[in-house]
Amino acid sequence: MAQAYITTEKSVFEQYSRQWEELLEKAAVSHLFMTPTFMEAWWNTIGQGSLQIIRVMKNEELIGIAPLYLYTNDEDLPQLGFVGCKNVADYLDFIYDPEHQEEFFATIGNIFTDTRILWERAELCSIPHTSPTRQLLQKHLHYAITETQQEVCPVIDLPDSWEVYLDSLDRKQRHEIKRKFRKMEREVAFDFEVVTKPQEVEQATQTFIELHAASSDDKARFWDEEHIAFFKSFLQKAAEKNWLRLFFLKIEGKAVSTMLIFEYNKQYYLYNSGYLSDAYTSLGTGAILTAYTIQHAIEHNMTRYDFLRGDEEYKFKFGAKAEPVFDLTFEL
Repeated sequence: MAQAYITTEKSVFEQYSRQWEELLEKAAVSHLFMTPTFMEAWWNTIGQGSLQIIRVMKNEELIGIAPLYLYTNDEDLPQLGFVGCKNVADYLDFIYDPEHQEEFFATIGNIFTDTRILWERAELCSIPHTSPTRQLLQKHLHYAITETQQEVCPVIDLPDSWEVYLDSLDRKQRHEIKRKFRKMEREVAFDFEVVTKPQEVEQATQTFIELHAASSDDKARFWDEEHIAFFKSFLQKAAEKNWLRLFFLKIEGKAVSTMLIFEYNKQYYLYNSGYLSDAYTSLGTGAILTAYTIQHAIEHNMTRYDFLRGDEEYKFKFGAKAEPVFDLTFEL
């Protein structure tokens, strides 16, 4: 019989990191945002309220984790949510061994009932469309669940070569990529840089923030103290884990465009981007850097290139297909 343990101390991320990561390796859904490394960085910089990390054990084996926290929502009501939800994590979910999923969700359903005095509403955000959680939670929960499509994540299933990828594109888009590269080669001296090493992260992060903020007023407003602290913390940890791929396009030695990408489970996650909104944009620096990162992913044997949340038109021009993510909500 499975047993549940609720931990409220932030030491849980480090204390159970090995078992947590091993569980992610066999979980039906496994994304960077569900790692203890990501969640610890989020909690230490952005998180508010109290942790409610539920570990489900069977015969002294960890079979699942519910990475939750309790906070006061905009209606001044106590609410449960996933750690990381929703501003900086694109995919979230319960983490569980598929061989024990029925026991895990039966236990979680009972825990939600037993702890109902603590909360009045729960919102579990950014669950991928392929996740078994969408059906299993409804089966084992004693409350009606409302499922809402939150966003889409455009994704490219990558072929084995850059040439095959280009051939898969619309003819106009294929021509446009080649034209932009030729124009850049004719007019300026340019090169690409990929920052991956921990000792390079501090300066590269600052350059990324500056380019991201320069892209638009909305992006500039994003950089409050909490978000700056989160990115500086997590990007350092991501580099130490060899997850970081921070790309820069440089013209005459000056960084004019950037893309923050993470590598995890043979996928590239395009997390965010930025550029100088000046004369360089006429060269198509954003499109050129996007194409270069896709080529880089293919050359490094990635299987997918994920643009993450947002249905911006350019993502589909590069051949992406939309995959929805869902929010699940329920109340007492």
